[in-house]
Amino acid sequence: MLIYLSMLDTDEDKYKFENLYNKYKQIMFYVANQVLKDEYMSEDTVHLAFIRIAKNINKIDSIDCPRTKSFIVIIVKRIAIDLYRKKQRESSISFEEYHSINDPKLTYDLPDCDDNIVITAINQLPEIYKEILILKFRHEFSSKEISQILDISKDNADKRFHRAKKKLHSLLIDMEVLEVERC
Repeated sequence: MLIYLSMLDTDEDKYKFENLYNKYKQIMFYVANQVLKDEYMSEDTVHLAFIRIAKNINKIDSIDCPRTKSFIVIIVKRIAIDLYRKKQRESSISFEEYHSINDPKLTYDLPDCDDNIVITAINQLPEIYKEILILKFRHEFSSKEISQILDISKDNADKRFHRAKKKLHSLLIDMEVLEVERC
């Protein structure tokens, strides 16, 4: 824990981090182990997540807030997935990045409809798109902040966000919440 605390400047940040550490370390390990199915890699994931949390401690307002929990879970899950992919690359010949969409500069915003319907639709999206929409709309992070949290480039964060919006829009059309003309 001293390693993490040495990264923080103020006593308030150190106190906040200690409380976060004590409250969320077990759930972080559980989430990482669900993805990796390996205790040692899960411990590494939690360690890397705490380093990232320490770097982004100013983005956390309240320790007991559901937003904080989702923020921490997203960080752990992303790191676990990255480690899993790295492990897969090492054991396989090659790893293909997914292809970019035809129109990466979509301009439409989220539709004006019932929040519960939008939340239901977001929960049906793949995890990679769900987390970027949560970080963007629920936590109101900028693309630059999201890129730091997910440890990806800003361009990659923007592409994922546009893909997520396109998939959400398409899903809402399929759910007959939106009309096809709005495409």
